Amino acid sequence: MKTTRAGLTPAAFLAAILFGASVASAAPLTYQESVSGDLPMLHGGVTLGFDIGTNTVSGTSRVTSLPLPIPPPDQFFANGIDFDAFDFSIPSGAQLTSVKYAFTMTDSSATALTNGPAEADFRLDSGSEQAALIPDSTSPITFFPVELPVGSGVHALVNSHLRIVGSLAPFDFVAWQYTWTFEVAPAPVTGVPEPGTLGLLGSAFTVFMARTWRRHVRRLPLLYEPPRSAGPNTATWSA
Repeated sequence: MKTTRAGLTPAAFLAAILFGASVASAAPLTYQESVSGDLPMLHGGVTLGFDIGTNTVSGTSRVTSLPLPIPPPDQFFANGIDFDAFDFSIPSGAQLTSVKYAFTMTDSSATALTNGPAEADFRLDSGSEQAALIPDSTSPITFFPVELPVGSGVHALVNSHLRIVGSLAPFDFVAWQYTWTFEVAPAPVTGVPEPGTLGLLGSAFTVFMARTWRRHVRRLPLLYEPPRSAGPNTATWSA
């Protein structure tokens, strides 16, 4: 089989181009609210760019119970003092394979957890809600096992509810620190490359074939040789 000057076969050369286009990575993201700013209450306010590897988002949440005119046991629902929601992007050729939520409770009122824990509900895009119970759940919590993996594009992490379960005292509060961990991996290679990869592959193939043709032309035997010892008006043909 013919090889390029670097010793690669044509198939290996094109495979290297395709692989490089699929898994090119900048660096995984580490986002800390204390450094980069408080995350918004609603998703869509900020988009975090993830990359292949372990991406983390850390911050604080707080929930306070306020009286609402509805019957028990949810007489005191939570007014989300610190909802944290965001969008995030997965690069082309990659997929989100794992999401975990670790937490540490940092403060609470004396009666906040008498009848039940604080509850933070989250969902991925339009998927099902999943709850973190503070401090009852075992940290870290594995989130979104049904929805994952998800592919490239922009996705939403929605903080849909905050409340203190069963709290009977107004203005009870619970506060905690959290860290989201998002594992992003190269997507499995399929038989149909993504459109951007197809364009790059086509360009690489064109360059490769042009170089191969030029080397091939230089090795072709001459079909016409100029006269050497013959007269000035004669020519010699050779096969």
